[in-house]
Amino acid sequence: MKMRKTLYLLLALALVLSCAKAGQGSDPEVKGCIRLTAGNPGLTLTKTTNTGLTPYWSVGDRIGVCQLSDASNVAFTTDITAPAATASFSGPEGQSGSCFAYYPYKESSRSGSVVSLPISATQYPGESSFDGNSDILVSNPFDISNGGVISFHRLTAVAKIVLRDNTTGHVLTGLEVERVRFSVADVAIAGTVGVDGSNGTLGTITSGATNAVEAIHSEGNRYSVDGTSGTYLNLYPASMAASTAVTIEAWLGNMYVVKNTVIPSGGLKLQSGYVSTLLVDIADSHVTCHVPPITLNADVTPTPVPDGTETVGSLTEFKGIGMASYASKAGTVVVIRDGTYADFQAYVNSYGTADNPLVIRAETMGGVTFTGNSFLCLNQPYVQVFGIRFASLGTTLPDGRVEHLLLNSGAHHCLISQCEFDYTTFAGTASDNICDIRICSTDDKVEFCSFLDKKCMGPQIAIQPNDSHPEDLRTSVVYCYFTRPTVINDAANGQESILLGLSKWSQRDLNCFIARNYFYKSDGEHSEVLSVKGCSNTVEENYFLDCYGTLSLRHGKSNIVQRNFQVCSDKTAIPMCNGVSVYDADNVVRNNYFYNIPDKVNGFAPVSLMTGSCAPERSETDPTVLKSFWQVKSAVVKDNVMRGCNTGIAVNIGSYWGRDYHPINCSFEGNIVYDSREPVYYTLRDGDTMTADGHTWTGNLFSVTVNGIHNNAWGLVKSNIACVFPDTEYNAAMARICGQAGVTW
Repeated sequence: MKMRKTLYLLLALALVLSCAKAGQGSDPEVKGCIRLTAGNPGLTLTKTTNTGLTPYWSVGDRIGVCQLSDASNVAFTTDITAPAATASFSGPEGQSGSCFAYYPYKESSRSGSVVSLPISATQYPGESSFDGNSDILVSNPFDISNGGVISFHRLTAVAKIVLRDNTTGHVLTGLEVERVRFSVADVAIAGTVGVDGSNGTLGTITSGATNAVEAIHSEGNRYSVDGTSGTYLNLYPASMAASTAVTIEAWLGNMYVVKNTVIPSGGLKLQSGYVSTLLVDIADSHVTCHVPPITLNADVTPTPVPDGTETVGSLTEFKGIGMASYASKAGTVVVIRDGTYADFQAYVNSYGTADNPLVIRAETMGGVTFTGNSFLCLNQPYVQVFGIRFASLGTTLPDGRVEHLLLNSGAHHCLISQCEFDYTTFAGTASDNICDIRICSTDDKVEFCSFLDKKCMGPQIAIQPNDSHPEDLRTSVVYCYFTRPTVINDAANGQESILLGLSKWSQRDLNCFIARNYFYKSDGEHSEVLSVKGCSNTVEENYFLDCYGTLSLRHGKSNIVQRNFQVCSDKTAIPMCNGVSVYDADNVVRNNYFYNIPDKVNGFAPVSLMTGSCAPERSETDPTVLKSFWQVKSAVVKDNVMRGCNTGIAVNIGSYWGRDYHPINCSFEGNIVYDSREPVYYTLRDGDTMTADGHTWTGNLFSVTVNGIHNNAWGLVKSNIACVFPDTEYNAAMARICGQAGVTW
């Protein structure tokens, strides 16, 4: 049989018990009830929400009931299914005589008449209760059988910490609070409180004492700094004298706040039950931007090279083992003896399987060199090529081909690993248009390859959809090294290091992956280092050093550019290094690091949102439209670091070329533009303003403001606060990328 206690807890510190035998009702098991009615509604809140105004019990709350005649410690659990000011608690029968109650229930917390209750140094404020189980209450002794008077006392002070920056340039306004730490030198404010239930007196902190209490807000329970909202903290002792020195620390995304202050006049105490509020005014001098490091994914190693089953020493022998036949060579490993092979031209029509690919490998990785007019074409699936050098190359290729290594339409699930294309010496002319690797199939991978000093037109890698495979190419280019310091013709199109996609198919999902590559002096056409012309691709964790051009999202939607490093070592000597240029809709540029990027002649910046010549409602099939410049729409530029760059973010770039469609409805959030001459370069035309195009600007940190632009007008952070950069982590990440990219011979 159960005893059911119905607790009506409203706004009372002292709650009066009136107990009477219950009459028979719908529940015959109920023998009696404890009814707590409100006293003065202006007294201390016993249970509150984040507002500090509404008392209630939470789902699953338990109180402990202890009989003074023995060492009992019995849990009673609320029956409610949603937070409520009125709650019923059920527990085992048999409780009688003199008892005391406490909240929250703790197992094995009683020794004699003393209950030890922890005040946690780490608390988790949320919507269900302001500080989790830290809201410690204890009653005076009462007779559970005969009735009497019961008072619940809060054992701790409840402090509300309000961060205010409304007088200091909006350094923090709008940022979400993640953690708040309250500390007092040489004063124990968290630990274990011993409560003697025999007389209701408050004991002392007996163990685990610390001088700091910290609140951690889960992501769904964070609030924005607005000068009113605050963080609630439970702490002991229940009062603290005025002028007591305290330290407030807070973490708001990248922002770290520390302020030494004192308890104001009147002290921090229960004050007849009210939550005490401590207003903390924050100025620039109290805030530091702790820039987060870019954390790379786990490293990988090159695909293992299998042992050989067939050995050849000439092109004739290679063809003689049936490589041109349309037959399975599953599990065959063709080893080409080390040496130099001029004009090695072969079509590989044989194929492997997923479990047993056909492998073509050098005897020693890098020990086989194809020279002159060499050409290798893979026409079938599951073929892997390891360790071949292409050097001293020519341009007279069979069947009018314009690439040295081709993965044709039928060559899906192929692998090119640890190969090198070296143009240190070149037998062609600068105007020749030759591609090193062209991929026209699906699910292929190029890894740990090197592409050195291309001396003619044409991309180093071209990933190209076609009529057979217009979408879902799923091609990966990873851990490769690109350098292209020779510029054939300034601004001549077609000198990219990687060309991903084609304008004709740019509105199809390609789902390609470009990651962990090192681009050094990949100057190419002085325009595009990496050109993306397709949808739903990911470009991440690449390192661009001293590259004369942009990572261009030239066509296509829903591409992601993240965790890349783009660095210029000398702005004067290399004046046209650039960042990411954006066209089209729903593209995301986030968590990238840009360092020392200078202005390009036409206003490019680390992140440039371009003007377009076609509106979002344009045809997605008209060839002329597909080749044009599509309007930027709903781009996300988030959590990027732009350090020492002449300009941080450029918007509406290209208006002077006669393009009329401005970027619209874009989001700029949490970007850090530090030590820059001009944080935002925004081309204003025809009476436009920064917000007229529907853009949102939240939580950005700009270290300077020039040219009369007042960033606060658009909700941007304008501040000269100090930034702490994780240079050690940045340098280590860049060293990892460039140290692992390219051939590993």
